[in-house]
Amino acid sequence: MPDMLVRGRDCGDCTECCHTASIESPTLTKPNGVSCPHVCATGCGIYAARPDPCSDWYCAWRLSDTLDDRWRPDRCGILVEMLFDVIPHGFAIPAIRFTLLHPTTDLFWPPFVALVTKAIALRQPAYLCLHGPPGHLLAQSLLNVPALIAAVDAGDEESVRTGLQRARASLEAHHWQRKSA
Repeated sequence: MPDMLVRGRDCGDCTECCHTASIESPTLTKPNGVSCPHVCATGCGIYAARPDPCSDWYCAWRLSDTLDDRWRPDRCGILVEMLFDVIPHGFAIPAIRFTLLHPTTDLFWPPFVALVTKAIALRQPAYLCLHGPPGHLLAQSLLNVPALIAAVDAGDEESVRTGLQRARASLEAHHWQRKSA
C-alpha cells in the first residue's frame, strides 16, 4: 500500500486514527475511542514498528490527492476512509466513510458537502459515522437515501445540508451497542 500514498504527505503529528480505531493484534489491543498507549506529542511513538493493523491502514487523506491539506483529519475533524468491502449491490467502488471526530465538527463545511455530493452523484456509497463510548460499535448511516439522491440530482444544496443534518441527528440518538469480545 505505501506505493499508493500521496507523495510528500505523512501523518506527522496527526493521531486521530490512534484515538478512534479499534485495534486487535497480538501486540496491541485497544477499543475505539481509547487513545493508543504509543501516542506521543509528535505522533506515533512506534510508527516505524507499529503493528500490522496500523501499518496496513491509511486514511483517505494519505491515499487521495483530491483531498488537500485541509482534509488532514486533525485539521477538519473528519476521518475519511475509502472502503472496498461494504459496497451495497448496484453502487460504484469505493465506498467513502466520513467519521465525525468531534461533536463540534462542521457538518456544513463546504468541502465536506461538496465531497458527499460528488460521492452520491457518482453513486458511490457514502456513510456518515459517529463513534460512541469507548468499546462500543461505530454508528453508521448510509447517506445514499432517496431524499439525498434527489437533492443531489436536482443540485439542491440546501436539501443536501438538511439531509446531512438529519443523518447526524439520527446518529446522535443512536443506542450504542457494546462491541462483543
